[in-house]
Amino acid sequence: MKRSIGKILLLLAIVALAASAAAGIIAAREKAARGGPEIAKLTFIHYGKSGGQREATDTITDYKYNGVRWPDAAPVIRFTIDPTNKWGLQSFDIKTAVDSAAAAWHDADNKVTFVDDGIAAATADPGAAPDGRNTVSFRSISSKFPNAIAVTYSWYYVNTKRVFEVDTIFNDDLPWSVNPYGASFTGSYDVQNIATHEIGHWLVLGDLYKPRDAELTMYGYGAMGETKKDTLGVGDILGINRIYP
Repeated sequence: MKRSIGKILLLLAIVALAASAAAGIIAAREKAARGGPEIAKLTFIHYGKSGGQREATDTITDYKYNGVRWPDAAPVIRFTIDPTNKWGLQSFDIKTAVDSAAAAWHDADNKVTFVDDGIAAATADPGAAPDGRNTVSFRSISSKFPNAIAVTYSWYYVNTKRVFEVDTIFNDDLPWSVNPYGASFTGSYDVQNIATHEIGHWLVLGDLYKPRDAELTMYGYGAMGETKKDTLGVGDILGINRIYP
């Protein structure tokens, strides 16, 4: 009987993990360094999906937050950008797009400040382990995350639920452009559009999947040619001001 219960619990755990992955977020605990605090990693997966919802507007007040946040009341988040990509995008254009994405969140809540520390190479697999840096990079991730546009990792201390590092990876297997550059813009993902969504995850806002949320920045799907996530909706703004009032 005990063995049967154990098997059932294991099966339920596997099903729950699979459901979380399908919903675009994976939570995993990591072994603590000797004598150090236990840490955990949230993995936010941004999937591609064409089209929108007619009933959706950016005045919807929805947002999702799980209680994890940066430690300070007015956090200063420093980051570097690794612009290496196979789509010919220039470092300056990528930098401008990411900085503009960060500025959208600062403008919505000026208690959150972002500092771009410039261009620097990221590790081969930025999500493998924390390295003391917040990074943005392009990597081939389709084999690990099929159909993902981008992935953001958020590392935090389990006992305090306080973030200490974030890393965003744009899927370099997919076509990218920087609006208005690129003759085939409708056939590629806009860096600023997706970066604005991912930086919402830096602040630990979660993905939204209801059809009515399709016009919000934190809607969990993105599309080629899309730029609407550049501008935050009401729910996005309410969410960030709840976390950092």
